[in-house]
Amino acid sequence: MVADALERLDATLRRIEQGEIDGIEAIDDLLAEELSSRENRRIKAALRMARLPIIKTLAGFDFSFQPSLDRNRILALAGLDFIGRIEVVHLLGPPGTGKSHLATALAVEAVRAGKSVYFIPLAPWRSSMSFAPLRLQQSPSRTGGSDYYG
Repeated sequence: MVADALERLDATLRRIEQGEIDGIEAIDDLLAEELSSRENRRIKAALRMARLPIIKTLAGFDFSFQPSLDRNRILALAGLDFIGRIEVVHLLGPPGTGKSHLATALAVEAVRAGKSVYFIPLAPWRSSMSFAPLRLQQSPSRTGGSDYYG
């Protein structure tokens, strides 16, 4: 990180010395690069925390492979309005139709938009949910008096 910043600074100073840019443009360029770098690090960290099995994007999805799929509807989902409306999206279909690719691509879009994402396969999620009623039945005295049973 520091090495990258020093390289950017050196390159910017050379551009100033050569008369390509003035001081204000140099500061603007350096700040823009820093913001871009921070955003890229944020996205990279969020994708790691999301535990996606593989990173897929909508740009990499072959809509011609699945002609029955409504491309406009999928692109509308990528706008993530369903999140604000607290709606659930179900992707249904036989194996090999692109459901996992689309779900992962929507997760990547959500991360880019600053949303928290966490991937868990159905079997482990279902298993963890089977214990949820047991946690809710625990008495506060057994959980240290906490109101949180998660």
